[in-house]
Amino acid sequence: MSNKPKILLLLPPAFLYPMGAACVAATLENAEYDYDIYGFFYDNRAWFKRNRIDMDKICKGGAVRNISAPVSQDVFFELIAKEKYDYLLVGGLVGFFRWFYGILPQVKGYNPNCKIIMGGGITKDLPENTILEKLDLNYILKGEAETNLIALLNVLSQENPKLCDLIKIPGLCWKDGASTIRKNATVRFDIEKNVVIPAWDSFNIEEYISLSDTLLHFNMTFFPILMGRGCPNVCGFCSPSIGRFTPCSVDNVISEMKYWVEKYNFDLFFIYSEVAFVDESYTQDFCHKYIKEIGKPWVGQIRTDVNFSADTYRLMKDAGCIFMGMGFESSNDRVLKIMKKRATFSDHLRNLTRAKEAGLNVFGNFMFGHETETADEIKETFNFINQYDLIQGPANGLAAIIIYPGTSYYRTAEENGLIDDPFKFLLSYSLKAGISAVDVREKHAAARLNISALSDDEFYDVVCTENIKHRRIYSERHAARDVTRTFEFDSEPGFVFEGKCPTCGNPVKFDPKAYLNPLNITKNCDVCYFTVVHNIYQFSDTEKYLEDVKEHIKQSNKIVIYGSWIMDLIYCGALSIPYEKIIAWVDPENPEISNYKYFYHMPQLSLEKLKEHEYDAVITLKPRVLSTPRIIEKYGLNPQCKTINLLPDILNTDIAKALRDKKIAIAGITEAVQKVKELLEVENSAGRIDHFSDVSEICNEKSKYDFVVFDKNECGIDRKEFAQNSRYRINEIFHVEFLYDGGFYTRC
Repeated sequence: MSNKPKILLLLPPAFLYPMGAACVAATLENAEYDYDIYGFFYDNRAWFKRNRIDMDKICKGGAVRNISAPVSQDVFFELIAKEKYDYLLVGGLVGFFRWFYGILPQVKGYNPNCKIIMGGGITKDLPENTILEKLDLNYILKGEAETNLIALLNVLSQENPKLCDLIKIPGLCWKDGASTIRKNATVRFDIEKNVVIPAWDSFNIEEYISLSDTLLHFNMTFFPILMGRGCPNVCGFCSPSIGRFTPCSVDNVISEMKYWVEKYNFDLFFIYSEVAFVDESYTQDFCHKYIKEIGKPWVGQIRTDVNFSADTYRLMKDAGCIFMGMGFESSNDRVLKIMKKRATFSDHLRNLTRAKEAGLNVFGNFMFGHETETADEIKETFNFINQYDLIQGPANGLAAIIIYPGTSYYRTAEENGLIDDPFKFLLSYSLKAGISAVDVREKHAAARLNISALSDDEFYDVVCTENIKHRRIYSERHAARDVTRTFEFDSEPGFVFEGKCPTCGNPVKFDPKAYLNPLNITKNCDVCYFTVVHNIYQFSDTEKYLEDVKEHIKQSNKIVIYGSWIMDLIYCGALSIPYEKIIAWVDPENPEISNYKYFYHMPQLSLEKLKEHEYDAVITLKPRVLSTPRIIEKYGLNPQCKTINLLPDILNTDIAKALRDKKIAIAGITEAVQKVKELLEVENSAGRIDHFSDVSEICNEKSKYDFVVFDKNECGIDRKEFAQNSRYRINEIFHVEFLYDGGFYTRC
């Protein structure tokens, strides 16, 4: 093509692979349009690629760099001004509206001639005038990009685009004059006959693959596959579909899978299509060809209104399916009918029973807070979950109802007077609310509107009580058997636990250094993929410590949780903390946040706000943080408050024993350093321990020692910095928090 336009594809922050954007990119490539991509990861990192080749390096150090959201946006606007793009293509779910609103209206201030074109789910969920005006768009494209994007770009490439050409483009919406909005009808793309391979090669795909192991809770990386588009149903809680489900041909799916297997390194396929397996013969055909030509493990999803035989489920397992997700949502027939699920509890049981008979692992998806749902109906669903062990593997699976614009639940919320200003609702609508578990909620998250039969307090009370009961049953059922512990010296020394899978008896090795906290150490069995849970209190020498902790909790009446792992602590069956005693929690990862989130009834506070509350105990993994005089004085904390440390001291003693016969240097004079010194001297009589007043004194003696212990709070240097500094580098590094205050769980 001559006079090719300059196109930028903008990706909003995503937790998962941006499948829609990858299909848009493929559409551009098939029509020989060049484009650049500017994408955001969910953790506010940004990346940029030009024409499938990393070029400009606007993110110094490579295609990806850690930058905060404001800096990312600044770089984006600089790019818009510098490159003079003709078109900005953007799209996503309605939950991104607030993010779009903060960026898109500013674009023309940097590049007045840039035309903004929006597609994606948001275009069918919101009124056209809201999107066009509030986001300062030029065009909306509804439906599938293959049916309209290239047609629009071709028409706009004309010197004077004609109305007669614009009205022929399916799904196009635009303002014709000051107030008239024109809307063209959509058409479906024939995905059965046409091959669509998402242009993942043009994306920062290796980064998405590396992040994927945390998203499935599997410790396994996955690659996404779309086996069709659309949905046959109109559930009351769900964003409207583009129409009936249309599957890709089995041969095309297998061909695409073979391409990705040959090109990238990942552990399994995740089939994104929630309704891919609706036809039994299609499913059998896929499984037979998958066995013959692919052979990797895979995770799929299926509706419960299908009528597959146990043999078909067995074939799916033989083809490598390690988990099958089922969208149960509820076990109560009245609630299922209200949500227009088109499935009954009998359907649930039929498919669940046959899948389990075939040996398939099943994980369920459930939502609470449906229209007029009662406490007894919520309890009924939790009993169903517990009876069949339906929450494990690749997803949490529990969520509170999200009120999506365009759904029947949204209309109910309007009728109930819960939404008086739709635009204000959109600005307070948080994507995080749409993907969070049922237990964490933003205080004023509009999407958390309650349309159940319960008050807010009643709803969260019953869900919290039942969820805690469920998690404790789950922890006991999935607990590793015959666990042993050893201390290993590697690049990051620490404990390693090994036990047996409670289902098949296969050895399962846990490396706690890979986890952010010790109360949520899980791993899937390599043989049967059953989710196995490790309990740090199950050893004979830690049971007494656990009893002391529980006694302290029993004697406390107003408890504050210090740590971002509040869910794991509440759900820990070994601790059995009464949630009604907890008045608040402090997230050390976000110390300045105040009254932003709730965990059920418990507000999230900053340390500064904590002084406004009465409390008699703090539960934490880092007791020294809250007992440091500087912290107590700065935030006005209660120095008489009882600090309950959840980590058994015996673990630190084991570390000290593992250091026998080692050459150790200890630096510093704090009380913590002295305690570590005493501990090491008891266990290391055959080794060598030298004490220095400061870390800097060790630099000339580094070759003499295997390990260094120091207090980073005293020395002003942390373990990572110490290890990277050639003046200080020795074989291995410990700082005192690593050894004394939390053992291997404290991460530098």
